[in-house]
Amino acid sequence: MNLKILVLSLSVAICLPLSAAHPRQEIAANPYLAAANYLSYPEPTGVTLAKAPKGYKPFHISTYMRHGSRYLIKDGEYGFSYNTLLKADSAGVLTPKGKEVLGKIRRIKEKSKGRLGELTEVGRAQHRGIARRMYSNFPEIFADTTVVNATSTNVIRCIMSMMAECMELKAANPKLNIIHDASEADMHILNNWQYDNARRKPYETSISIESGRQKGALKPDRIFAELFTDPEWVNDNISDKKGWMYMLYYVAGNMQSHSDKSLDFMDLFTTGELYDLWKCTNVEWYCHGANSPASGNRMHFGQTNLYEDILNDGDAFAASRKKGATLRFGHESVVLPTAVFFDLNGAGYSTDDLDRLDDHWVNYRIFPMAANIQFVFYEKPGNDVLVRVLLNEHDATLPLKAVSNYFYRWDDVSEYFRKKLESAKK
Repeated sequence: MNLKILVLSLSVAICLPLSAAHPRQEIAANPYLAAANYLSYPEPTGVTLAKAPKGYKPFHISTYMRHGSRYLIKDGEYGFSYNTLLKADSAGVLTPKGKEVLGKIRRIKEKSKGRLGELTEVGRAQHRGIARRMYSNFPEIFADTTVVNATSTNVIRCIMSMMAECMELKAANPKLNIIHDASEADMHILNNWQYDNARRKPYETSISIESGRQKGALKPDRIFAELFTDPEWVNDNISDKKGWMYMLYYVAGNMQSHSDKSLDFMDLFTTGELYDLWKCTNVEWYCHGANSPASGNRMHFGQTNLYEDILNDGDAFAASRKKGATLRFGHESVVLPTAVFFDLNGAGYSTDDLDRLDDHWVNYRIFPMAANIQFVFYEKPGNDVLVRVLLNEHDATLPLKAVSNYFYRWDDVSEYFRKKLESAKK
């Protein structure tokens, strides 16, 4: 696929609201969407943000951002498919397509040595672009000597994402007073993973059952015929064919994290297969981080320290009306429940009909690589402070009455979500 066309199609897909085309059609038009959380961040093009009510000017921004595109985290994630293909090659049972896929995984496996889990060149570029557009969209916030307070989890890909944005902002305005930090001391706010995991533990069995049920619908026979010449060898050497197909798709989806487009092998899969594979990830992420009855409708309350920090930060700046920026950097496992807690674009949707989940809830619209949630505060002398929320740089709705398109009274937002937070704590 031509790179320019790919970027455009990604941008168009992510712009679509929750009432847009069904994922089956979206993935048919753009197979890369099927990568879910490995979708390379679609740079917004031709997007017009809603205008603020007359007289209102932005004065503060508060964000949570996922790191940009990265290598896979474990060597075994590459090795699972690679080792089987290598063994098949030694046995002389690989098709030309199988040899091609083996070569591509071999190259990325070699490239990943010493860099597992790290930010790629694509990931750095994503965050530089986000910072440029943030500066361009809200120049009033980043004028003069505004203090930019940036914090990151103590994971290197998140730290590097933070530094890419801070450096871009500093280049745009050298006078900015940028303070950045990455410490274990802030992990309880930026990624309270231990608390999150503890909340999920009672539901691991039900989540596993639902995930397995979705993967049970996969049909791997065509893929195996594309890769291997000997069905008997496949039967003797691959016991879990559906699981193997899923892991190959997992590696293929992340290849878009690299600037070398010759690594891409998404064309191995039909659009129907990609849709079926993606449905597995959609259900799994929904159960792991959203408002799912299968996990007790509790998983989106796993990062309450972050939600409280966002509300406290907003209250403080709304009271002072002082210019400032609070930038937080972390992971998709935090972006997702945050979007669900604040019910951005209806992300808080709850259903126990997981076979039809994708009629209403679509993960790639929430957390591609470099996913970001931006709370932007506006003030007008003598009037209430307003807030808008951007999800991946597009205006998003909140479950409250808006003052104007996508603009809400901050006092209403703070009160509503503090009550929700208090309920969650109980």
